[in-house]
Amino acid sequence: MMQQAADLLAEGKELKKLLDALSPKDWERHTPFKNWTINQVVQHLHGADKAAVLSLTDEERFLKSKSEPKLLSEMMNPTMEGEELLATWWNYFQDMCKSLARVTRNAECPGSVPIWALRCLRPHARWKPGPMARTFTIC
Repeated sequence: MMQQAADLLAEGKELKKLLDALSPKDWERHTPFKNWTINQVVQHLHGADKAAVLSLTDEERFLKSKSEPKLLSEMMNPTMEGEELLATWWNYFQDMCKSLARVTRNAECPGSVPIWALRCLRPHARWKPGPMARTFTIC
């Protein structure tokens, strides 16, 4: 498994542990990230994962979605919430990590971004007790 994919999966497992402990009411709590609710943060992560997979599997559709706000909005803003969102995100996330693990180090994504720059495809979240800190790597 490519190290970046293994790291991403390990990080996802840590996030899932935190999300599993949430009550239905907790999903509506606001976070320090743009004052979004936990639902909104996970919806956004799920949308970003979908965009990452699309960038690897259908370059034409990925590039089209970037230039068409409606398509991008539909992909980046799923409407599921709470436990349904968690189950959907987690299943998709695990499949995404397996797919990314099979990509060769020298493969390229749209725009000639090498696949080893995996963190460029998805906002990289670090989940810690207390305030949520997010970092983004720009290619």
